[in-house]
Amino acid sequence: MFKYLKYELKGSYKLPIGLLVIMALWCPILYSRIGKWDIQIISTLTFLTCFAALLVAFIYIIHLYKQDFSDERGYLTFTLPLNGKSILCGKLLLSFIWLIVASIASIAFISIIYIKGLNTTLGQISITLPLLIPFLYMVVGLLTTILTIFISITLSKVAFRNKRIGGISFVIFILLNTAIGFLNLQLVKLFPQSIELPGGRIVSIVSSSMNGSTNLGGFYSYINIVTAIFYLVVIVGLFTFNSYLIDKKLDL
Repeated sequence: MFKYLKYELKGSYKLPIGLLVIMALWCPILYSRIGKWDIQIISTLTFLTCFAALLVAFIYIIHLYKQDFSDERGYLTFTLPLNGKSILCGKLLLSFIWLIVASIASIAFISIIYIKGLNTTLGQISITLPLLIPFLYMVVGLLTTILTIFISITLSKVAFRNKRIGGISFVIFILLNTAIGFLNLQLVKLFPQSIELPGGRIVSIVSSSMNGSTNLGGFYSYINIVTAIFYLVVIVGLFTFNSYLIDKKLDL
């Protein structure tokens, strides 16, 4: 699998590197406008730059997975001596690598403009368990979204072999997302018990969000128990089913 990941990295590094170069060139230009342009313009351009970088990275990882279902590249990928789980693991690792690269570049961009250029301080931030919980939610949500997109593309290819899969996979993605969100909401209504962090106290909070409720001001977070289990099952289920489709049902 790691040889496959290395191969994927070699074949996909040009766009992320180009994105980093563009951000590196744009950062000093925007930095030089501090004191000459209104601070709101600087802030807006900083936000748009980082948002665009993350969006481009996200769209690119979807493109990298989708292009494996084209005739030429698909035969190269799916005739390798790898099973569906190895291929899917490689794609997920590749996705997170490029998203992490884009995230680090965005954080550096914001740090240079805001902290260095605008002399803005973010204050002293202590890493505590409740503050790590929202980060965990983000990772789980991102993993669920990526797996849902991947399986939507795979399902559309399996069901409609000789047709363009873009629109079909989008419809499948919307339906899957809606179903997951609906089931999550119903489960939270039925089982509102959540764990309060820190402390471990069991409380009842009804919310459609994965964490039930978050109160960062008081440094408390709440994890809905049944929803956490549900998303774990969803992630494992999406991964397993997608691997099965790649191994048994995919016919290029």
